[in-house]
Amino acid sequence: MHSSYTRETQPYVYGDYSIFLAEIASTTNENILTEKLLEEVQDDATRFAILNNFLDGFRGTVFHKLNSLSLNMPFTKPIKMVKS
Repeated sequence: MHSSYTRETQPYVYGDYSIFLAEIASTTNENILTEKLLEEVQDDATRFAILNNFLDGFRGTVFHKLNSLSLNMPFTKPIKMVKS
């Protein structure tokens, strides 16, 4: 969504951003939606499902980022050694 909105509303020069920025926008929107749903929903089972989905997504994001970091570490370490 972030990429689509960027291309539709911004000049081309602003369309080149890191995946990190896109992840921030995505995560922020998910958090806003979760808060809004929890404010509006009164049923305990539905609220539990919303919270469970949110926490599962958070857990998945953390593990995915840590896994990506550990996979990319061997590639970035030699570059840092050469620069210093």
